[in-house]
Amino acid sequence: YILCDENNTGDGKEEFDLRTIEAEITGATTIPMEVTFYETLTEAETKTNFIVNESNYVNNISGTTLYANQSLYARVENPTTGCFTISVADLRVNPLPTPSTPAEKLVSCDTDADGIATFDLESLTEEIKNNATDVTITYYETRIEAETASNVIATPSAYNNKPIQTGPTITIYARATHNTTDCWQVVEVIIEASPAPDAPTELEDLEECDDITNDQLAIFDLTSQNTVMLGTQNVTNLTLNYYESQSDAQAKTNPIADPANYENKIKGAVGKDQTGTKETIWANIENSITGCSRAVSFNIVVNALPVPEVVQYNLCDEDENLETTTFDLTSQISNLMPNNPVQGFDFKYYETEADAIADASNPITDALAYRNTSNPQEIYVRVSNHDTGCSTVTSLVLKVLPNPSPKAPTPLEECDKNATGDGVEAFDLTQKTDEIKNGEPDVSLSYYLSENEAKNADPSSTTNAGQITSPYTNATRDEQRIYVRVDSDLTICFTIVPLDLKVLTLPDPSNIPDYVECSLNNTGKFAFDLNQHSPEILSGVVDAAKFEVTFYGNQTDADNGQIGTQLNSPYVNQSSPEQIWARITQKDGECFLSAPFNIVVNPVMTLSLIHISEPTRRYAIS
Repeated sequence: YILCDENNTGDGKEEFDLRTIEAEITGATTIPMEVTFYETLTEAETKTNFIVNESNYVNNISGTTLYANQSLYARVENPTTGCFTISVADLRVNPLPTPSTPAEKLVSCDTDADGIATFDLESLTEEIKNNATDVTITYYETRIEAETASNVIATPSAYNNKPIQTGPTITIYARATHNTTDCWQVVEVIIEASPAPDAPTELEDLEECDDITNDQLAIFDLTSQNTVMLGTQNVTNLTLNYYESQSDAQAKTNPIADPANYENKIKGAVGKDQTGTKETIWANIENSITGCSRAVSFNIVVNALPVPEVVQYNLCDEDENLETTTFDLTSQISNLMPNNPVQGFDFKYYETEADAIADASNPITDALAYRNTSNPQEIYVRVSNHDTGCSTVTSLVLKVLPNPSPKAPTPLEECDKNATGDGVEAFDLTQKTDEIKNGEPDVSLSYYLSENEAKNADPSSTTNAGQITSPYTNATRDEQRIYVRVDSDLTICFTIVPLDLKVLTLPDPSNIPDYVECSLNNTGKFAFDLNQHSPEILSGVVDAAKFEVTFYGNQTDADNGQIGTQLNSPYVNQSSPEQIWARITQKDGECFLSAPFNIVVNPVMTLSLIHISEPTRRYAIS
């Protein structure tokens, strides 16, 4: 019969209820037996001095025999027959384990201010065993659970306390159980969920702009997070360090040596406008007294610089070769950023590079209509990313190109030879090419019905609105103005000059009057001054002064203007009437018309002397 030394621990004595072993002694007999207990065999045999207090018998062991077995003698007697037998019952009191109450409270850090921390209770086991090798230590949240060995803490090496008490200190219970006797002892264990320093739940990413190399490396001042990390708490006992990994932050090893000048290690840590891997940094704030700390991560991001092109912006001189013109600087945005959507960038224009770099407050305000002040002129463009604010300065070179300098041509004239009198002719426009070019090389000419159509034309096309080709038949009777676009073959510049087309009116060949004179000597001959008939021939001709009239004896000579066959004045007729051919020729051109007329010599009237006797009467003479 074994008990643990629970009553007056250490004396080796306990109260035994001997009645509880009677059934075991009597066995399976169904005959009622009388059982009495004795301290000696003789007393049992003689049935003297039986133990009266069977229900609370205290074992009689002391001194050097402490915790030794004590033998009692049970007399089992049949009350009817008086027959009996004696059995030995050994009583033993086993000592309790002697666990040690931990000398220090077990402190763990409450990292999120919820009153809960994770404790390694196993770290106390050896101290609680107190050098005992045959005991097992288990842990419980309440004494009752410890004493009844119920609801044991399943994972004592990672125990999360329940904030069931006021304040950070909490009592739990360790039960030391002897591995052989099952005797146990309970001691209190004090644990404390020590609050970690205050820290934000998250930190904003740190962003820096790359340099002009765009190598995805930048220098970060990690200590710029200090103010947010420390907040308003007393910093006397706080230490703040930065780490490249969470494991280093938790172990508080390998802090970043110079956090104010930290160069990122991951080149792929690129910003919002690109894809890549962000580099994570861990900030750890530690209470130097409790050792509690809290780690918060944030990313460092290298934002790429915009990569604009250097652009030359050419326009043609609009001020008669004064080398000035009006530039729309904003029209070059797509050329400045050919590989990026321009909607993601801001553009500011400056007249000096220093102002552009400093993002000065004096950008060019009339960027839509900027007039250059020199030729060429370099404008500086600050290109900034909307999202990151990163900017780069590039150059926009403004250059005013000279326009072609054609000569305004004299009118292009044609005689009204085709369907004479309709005022319409086909003009060879190329006849004015040399006059318009005026010796200027590397220019090309094209022709248009209106100045606007010439201005808006695409010189590389031949199907522009209003474009005409040579030969061109005038659409307006007698005179029409067209426009010649003179394009430089080397630049985008052009000049427009007007070209007047004129149809020179010729006489109607059927309306040339005859040239009639009288023969005073009745010979039928007359010396005609043919030149006197020219005004009659040119009667009704517009710009008659531009024509001359020569005379020939036949049409062939007149059409050919045959040298040596021209009739000179005075010309004596060979017959009457005699057909003469007038050649009407443009003085400064090739226009001519041959038309016939007659020269006629009429005889002079011969009058006879008539005597009239009756003067009062009238007579007709024919």
